[in-house]
Amino acid sequence: MLKKAMVPVAVLGAGLCLAASAQAAMLKVRESKQFGDYLTDGVGRALYMFSGDTQGTPHAKPKVTCVDACLATWTPLYEGTKLDADRNTVDVGMINTVTADDGKIVTYAGWPLYYGINDMGATQPKTTGETQFGGTWYLVDPAGHPIEKK
Repeated sequence: MLKKAMVPVAVLGAGLCLAASAQAAMLKVRESKQFGDYLTDGVGRALYMFSGDTQGTPHAKPKVTCVDACLATWTPLYEGTKLDADRNTVDVGMINTVTADDGKIVTYAGWPLYYGINDMGATQPKTTGETQFGGTWYLVDPAGHPIEKK
């Protein structure tokens, strides 16, 4: 069941121009014929989870394994500037953060969230189920599950 309140969460994609705006972005859900419903940022850019990371649970924090060259291709959604969740499409109770070496990364359903370099500037995701850097990269559905290739 989705919560009925807007909950501010601070986020910033490293190296992205989105943070330059003082306006709040929205974490929301978009629909694609190819992939179905998937999680996006406020301008519709797809967000991904990495199977190489460890999903957080109520008793354990997520573990981020994307470092160095991985971060040049898959930019984390960092805490930093205000972001609200669309209460009609996103379960705000699933939003949290995890501390990494270079800042706090926003998580959804315990999975750290990333932007794909192939999606920079795009409003439709290019892929899901791509294997790189020792794991597989998936779009995230509104329930916090990976979206397999279709």
